[in-house]
Amino acid sequence: MKIAILVQNIATLGGVEVVSIWLAKKLSEHNSVEIVSCKECKNNTFENSQGIKIEYLGIDDSHKILAGADYSILENFFSKNNFDIVILQAGTAIKKCCSLSDVKLCKIISDYSRLYYVLHESPKYHLKRYNTEHDGLLKFALKTIYHKIRYAHGVRAFFYESKKYIFRFVTLSKGCQKEMKDCYGLDSIIMYNPYIFDKNETDFSKKENTVLYAGRLSPEKDVRLILDSWKLLKNSNNWKLKIIGDGNQKEFLGNYVLTEQISNVEFLGAQPHDKVLKEFPKSKIFMLTSFFEGFPTVISEAMNYKNVPVVTRYEGFSDELLKSDNSFICSRNPVEISEKLEILMLNAEVLKSFAENGYSQCREFYDFLEKQNYNLGEYE
Repeated sequence: MKIAILVQNIATLGGVEVVSIWLAKKLSEHNSVEIVSCKECKNNTFENSQGIKIEYLGIDDSHKILAGADYSILENFFSKNNFDIVILQAGTAIKKCCSLSDVKLCKIISDYSRLYYVLHESPKYHLKRYNTEHDGLLKFALKTIYHKIRYAHGVRAFFYESKKYIFRFVTLSKGCQKEMKDCYGLDSIIMYNPYIFDKNETDFSKKENTVLYAGRLSPEKDVRLILDSWKLLKNSNNWKLKIIGDGNQKEFLGNYVLTEQISNVEFLGAQPHDKVLKEFPKSKIFMLTSFFEGFPTVISEAMNYKNVPVVTRYEGFSDELLKSDNSFICSRNPVEISEKLEILMLNAEVLKSFAENGYSQCREFYDFLEKQNYNLGEYE
C-alpha cells in the first residue's frame, strides 16, 4: 500500500513531527511510505529518519494559511502520486494555527486518495477557554466569549464542511475518541502514537533525586502549577526540579522562581530530542500539568525510563497507560500535587514499585501495538 504522511513543516520537530517520523518507520515495514512536508527545508537530517523518503513541496507558511498558489502545488503533487492513503497530521483544527485544517485541501486530497485526518489535540479543547493566564473572573469571562465566537464556531464549521471529504477521522486515545463524539457527533478511530523504545533497560538504583518536566513553556502546559506545587514541599531539600523547554512563558517562569524564592529549580532551556532522552534515565519522577493533551508521548518516554508520572487530569485524558499503581493523577490543586510528590519522595519502595510497574505496563501496551502492526486505524 502507498501511504503519505502529510505534515505542515517536518523541520520543526515538535511532537507531531517526531511522531510522524516514528509512524512512517512503523508503517514502512509493510507499506511504501513517505513523509510530505508542505514547507521546504534544507536540513534533511532528522533523528530516527534514516531510510524514510521525505518530500518537500516548497510552500511558504509565513502567512499561516494556504493561498491560491499553494492549492495548485498540492493538487499537482497529489494528482501525480495517487497515494492509497494520505494521513494528514493536524496539530489543531484551528486553521490559523494549523494550515492543514483546510476544507479545500481536504477536497483536493480526497479526489485522489483516502484521507485520514488525525487530530493530535483534545477535541474538547477547541470549544473551551482555559484560564491559562490565571486571569480574574471578568477578564476570563470575556476571553471565554471571544473564544467561542472566534475559534469554536470555526472548528465546528470545519468539521461539518470537511467530513464529506474525510475517509476517517482519527483520534489518539479513548478519551479523545469520546470527546470527538460528544462534542461534534463524529465517529473516529484510534491510532495511538507509536514509540521507539530504548533497548537498554534503565537501572533504577543509578537514578538521581530529580523531578523532570519536558515540553513547551507556554500557558496551556501550566508549568506555573508545577512551581506552585514544588514550593509547598516540606521535605524536598535533597531533590531537584529540572525544567526542559522553551516558549513564551520562559521569562515569566524564571522571574516567578526568583520572586517566590522557590529553591532547587533548574531551567535547562530548549534541548534536542536525543538530549532530552538522556535526562530521563537520571530522574525518578515526571510531571505533566497541561490543560489538554491528545496522547502525550512524553508519558511513554517517562515510563520507558522508569519515571513515575505525576499528572493532572487533562482534556483528552484516558487510562491506556496511567494506572493507580504506576502514577498519581491529581486535580489542579497544588496542595494535592505536593502531597503526592512527597509520598513518592519519602517512600523509596513505593517510588520504585510505581516505576517498575509503569515500565512493564508501558512495554506490554506497545508490545500489543506491535502485534497489531499499528493497523488499529482500519487502514484497509
